[in-house]
Amino acid sequence: MNGDEAREGASVSHEPSTSKTPREGEKEDTKKEKNDEKTKTVPFYKLFAFADSIDVFLMICGSVGAMGNGVCLPLMTLLFGDLIDSFGQNQNNKDIVDVISKVLQGSSQH
Repeated sequence: MNGDEAREGASVSHEPSTSKTPREGEKEDTKKEKNDEKTKTVPFYKLFAFADSIDVFLMICGSVGAMGNGVCLPLMTLLFGDLIDSFGQNQNNKDIVDVISKVLQGSSQH
């Protein structure tokens, strides 16, 4: 028995199993439910109505951490820019390691 014979014997339905069409009354009910869902919005300040002191502390820590994370990329850009400049300005200088060390030390003092 090859695969073609097995396919011929099986009847495959491409219809969805729940193909009932809603009646007009049901359509109105579903529209009302959708409208009710849309109107059940909460103002922003009420989102935190049940937040206790631990929640507020965690939100503040998360906000400070997010700000610190956002500041890191521009600071790294400045650091690497100064580092690349020190390489370019001191191509023929034998003390390039000292110059680069000064750049790295100067950025850590800021």
